Amino acid sequence: MEIGVVVHGSGIVDSGWALEIINLLSKLGNVHCRLGGTMGRTAVIDAGLEDLIDISLKLLPSESLDLFNRGNMDVIFLLNYGKSAETGQTFGFKAFNHYFKKISNEDFLATNHKPLYDSKIPVIQIERPGEEDGSIISWNVSLNRKMDDGERVTIPSNELYDLEDDSDLMTLDHLVEQLSRILNLDIVNPIDIKSKYFSDNVNLRNQGLFEQFLEDYGEEDKDTFSFRKINGVNIGENIFINGHVVGTTNSNDLILVAKDKFLIDVIGGTLKDNASEKLGKINLDAVVVKTGLLRESDKVKPRVLSKDSKFLNEGEYISSNKDYYLKIGFVNYVAFDIYRLKDCDLVITIGDDTTLVASDILYRLDIPIFGIIEGNLDKVVKKPFVSEKSTIVEVPYGLDVLNDNIYKNLFYENISLTIPFESDVDDMGEFINNNLNRFKENLFEEIRNVCSTFNVKK
Repeated sequence: MEIGVVVHGSGIVDSGWALEIINLLSKLGNVHCRLGGTMGRTAVIDAGLEDLIDISLKLLPSESLDLFNRGNMDVIFLLNYGKSAETGQTFGFKAFNHYFKKISNEDFLATNHKPLYDSKIPVIQIERPGEEDGSIISWNVSLNRKMDDGERVTIPSNELYDLEDDSDLMTLDHLVEQLSRILNLDIVNPIDIKSKYFSDNVNLRNQGLFEQFLEDYGEEDKDTFSFRKINGVNIGENIFINGHVVGTTNSNDLILVAKDKFLIDVIGGTLKDNASEKLGKINLDAVVVKTGLLRESDKVKPRVLSKDSKFLNEGEYISSNKDYYLKIGFVNYVAFDIYRLKDCDLVITIGDDTTLVASDILYRLDIPIFGIIEGNLDKVVKKPFVSEKSTIVEVPYGLDVLNDNIYKNLFYENISLTIPFESDVDDMGEFINNNLNRFKENLFEEIRNVCSTFNVKK
């Protein structure tokens, strides 16, 4: 039996449940694991699971589900540990919806031409294991209906506790029931999730809030506006859109509002002044939205990978001739795939949140940063880490100008810069240090050209 497992986010890894469930599923057959989410990568590294869970690619959960669908798995599991049952179940609904659109090439929410969630490969979500509100959800409604009609959906079987030893097949409902019992999870019907969070009544209620907003806003041309309701929100949380912190919540009800595809407001929250500029034009239905922290755990024990790590030395971003040059990377937004720079000797980060997230990730790769911040830090992870070799410079103003100048003048509008080693170098360590120090001096010169004063914090 071939089993695909999509591990989403850091919570399921930090809790220890990802490994426990993977070990349990390995009793059924061959388990293949992929990750979804950038901060989940750091959790996998900290747990020492990078050889078990593939973290080489930055993939959305729906993209990982699609890859396993193409790989002809017998069953696919989605492991998640949301901050509440509501956030976890609504996440699963949206992830499966996006996945279904990929495999069906049809917007089933707008048509009735195809049965809801018609997929031949079962997709089973395990949500918040170990919690009282933990659940297991079989998302393929058409497969579930076949079982209700007496047509048993079967998949290959190996022994799993009290499954029949002499059977080469097991039913999908038997598998879900057994996992529910073993993991002490409630079986939740996906139709109930749709009814509770995405029904016409819910949409009409949200529409009413939106209509009131338009009335208060004094807007008559409603067609230029769009909105999106976000579930499972707590007061005082960061609002992330595509990795950018765009505001904070001040209510348990949050609705994002866009005009002409630009984010203009959040009902139930406070929007940052530069949020729309950061995001540019967006499709509210397609953007990735998260509230809270990127990594919730405050008991993180960071693990620094050795230079001979398989993850560091294999992958699409590692050059075969890395031994012959010095590499410096550039990052200026939180959503950037930091792991693209895992072969760098130094990374320049621009912005408070960008510096915090990048330094936390690069700490695991033993890569120092040169971070330029303004001191307006949003708490995006509970316990961030930064390499001792890093330098943090706080400027009172001019961050956007510095970003443009450094990107243009020092990186020539590329995300990385390479400095070839000279063939007659006697001391390679001295060569590297001299070039890094020279580059840092160039950075300080750019800062002095914009700011009369600044503070070197580290």
